[in-house]
This record gives sequence, C-alpha cells and structure tokens, in this order.
Amino acid sequence: MMLGQWLEFIYKLENNKYCNQNTMTMTQEIEQPKRRNHLGRNVTIVGIIVVVAAAGVFVAYNSGIFGPSSSIINKSSPLSIVLGSVIDDQPDATQGNTIFVYNLTITDNSQSKQYSISPSEFQLVTSTNSVYNSGTILYWGDLDGLSSVTLSPGLNTKGNIAFEFPLNQAPSYLMLNISGSTYKITDLPSPDKWVSEFNYTADISYNSNYDISIYSSMPGFLPPDEYLNGQVVPFTISFSNLGNTNVTVNSITVSNSGLQIYSISPLLPITIYSDYYSYVGPSSLYFHVNITAPQSCFIGTATFNISLS
Repeated sequence: MMLGQWLEFIYKLENNKYCNQNTMTMTQEIEQPKRRNHLGRNVTIVGIIVVVAAAGVFVAYNSGIFGPSSSIINKSSPLSIVLGSVIDDQPDATQGNTIFVYNLTITDNSQSKQYSISPSEFQLVTSTNSVYNSGTILYWGDLDGLSSVTLSPGLNTKGNIAFEFPLNQAPSYLMLNISGSTYKITDLPSPDKWVSEFNYTADISYNSNYDISIYSSMPGFLPPDEYLNGQVVPFTISFSNLGNTNVTVNSITVSNSGLQIYSISPLLPITIYSDYYSYVGPSSLYFHVNITAPQSCFIGTATFNISLS
C-alpha cells in the first residue's frame, strides 16, 4: 500500500477506536526501532566522550598541566613539599644581593620507601636561569633551618632553607635532587615577610630655636637589630630643656617611608619646663617611641620629626 493510501485509510477510520488502536500499534512498531537506534548511538557517543574527557583530566592532573598548587609537588610524587612563608632578608646578604628564606614542609607519601632529606639537595633557579645552592649561611631565623633527616612513609619534616642571589634577579623555581630523581617546585609565591635592620641611634628633626637637648637611641644600648615587618621597634628619645622658656612637645612622627608610629609614652602634647619653672613640672623627659617595621626591607636610620612650640 502506498503512503498516501495508508494515510487516507487512517483518516477514514479515525473515529473507530479499534482501528485507531491498531494504527497506533503499527505506528509504534514502525517508529520504535528508529528511536532505539538513535538512543543507542547517542549513548555510545556520550560514553566515548566521558571516557576521553576523564582520561584527559587524569593525564593533565598528573602531568601538572592544571599546575600543582603554588608550591606543592604533584600528587603522583612520593614526596609532597609545601611552601609556607617566604622571607626577603636583604640585611644579612652581601651588598647588591638578597636572601630568600623558604619555609618547607616535606612529607613522605610513599607506602614503603624512606627518603634522606638534606638542605644541600635543594637548588634555586632564577629569572636569568642562574642556579644557586642552599648553603650554610646566616639569615634571619636560621635557628629554624631544615635539618638533614631520613623520612619514613607518612612522616614529615619542616624547616627553612635559604638562597642568596643578586637583587636584579627573581626566583623562578626550586629543584630537589634526591634518590636519582629531580623534583621541580614552580609558581613560587612572593615574599610575605621582610627583614629590616635599624641603626642604634635615630635622627631627630625639629622646628625650634629653643635651648634644648634631644637624643634618641634604642634602649639597652643594643647593636643594630633586625625586625620582621609589623614587629615593634623600640626607641627612647631623651629631651632636656636647657633654656629659660617652657617648651611644648606637640607631636612626634617618623618620616621614613613605610615606618609607622605604634605608640608614644607619655601622651602628647606635653610641656617641658625650664629650670626656672622646674618646681611646676619636669625640665627633662624620656619619650618611649615604638615604631613598626615596614612591608619591605629597610636598612638604615629612623628619622623622627618633633613639632615644638
């Protein structure tokens, strides 16, 4: 029967329920195999795509295409090395250089193998492809240096390693050479801590023609000392009024970029009396001025500005 005749037959019998049921059954018998064929083909294609995608993700993850986290060796490695803080320490380096101190946590992820870890097995490669060894050098926090240890499965060790290199270079990646294999730690984070070194005495600037004596130094006659950013750096300013006129100290500020006043004692403003009026108040005072180390490496002398009237 031709298609047109078949459709005409369906139309004539459309009010006959029995015929309609037969027609639906026949239509289903014609169309159902087509739907099953398409469904089977689609399922096959989707399955292939899922398998390929999963394989691609597995290969990319283990080859580091997605990148290990900014300082973690790839999970397929028997060792994981996680970088903590990074300290930029210029004061302890030779002139024109800096020292980067990396805090590492090293874990043995193997099931049965031990690894001998030593700071000397680490190297730093910089932006000029220069290679620097981790040596036995003095740096801020050197008491927390990474020790030479033998790691057993599931155990870890933690400590600092340091590299000195020129200021005009930047770290690119770390290498660990161990058991005949070389591990690379890329995407090194920038420093989050900086070491500053302050001279024992500070410079004083003030707007006055009064007969006064002002001197500032670190308390306790300490040698030049080093501080991490945010740490409090103490200074003592001695102030004596040698004239016949009372002098008021209105404010004390620090002019060096990055340095900030943390606290001043006694509170300002305060009057320093002349010897003639010493029965009213003191003719000399010690100001305890604390500043905070900056978010950079400062090397030199702090300068205090004192406003007087």
